[in-house]
Amino acid sequence: MSRKSFLLALFIIALPSHSWADGNELLQRCVETQRALDGGQLGSSFDAGFCMGTVAAVRDTMSIMSVGNKDLKMCFPEQMSNGQAVRVVVQYLKNNPKILHRSGTLLVMSAYVSAYSCD
Repeated sequence: MSRKSFLLALFIIALPSHSWADGNELLQRCVETQRALDGGQLGSSFDAGFCMGTVAAVRDTMSIMSVGNKDLKMCFPEQMSNGQAVRVVVQYLKNNPKILHRSGTLLVMSAYVSAYSCD
């Protein structure tokens, strides 16, 4: 089993059967957040907080889980901002519309594995 497959399988097993938002909702909230990061008007501070909180929490969790575990190692940039994380997630979600019905948390994990796997 490849490292990416192992990581995705581990996270899928760890997730509950429901989540706070699916990919469609997360994409909408994060697109609005990205627009605000690019100088546009902030539509909803709740949506921005939800998006930023989700991408930051998943990144931090994946970083913590990878400490001392070479099978879970992620190669995040050292100075990765939440804005950069939002852009990575938005790009992944836009490029994978067929899976937006899935858990937003799982999709953020998938975006990070796709972008920052150490393979």
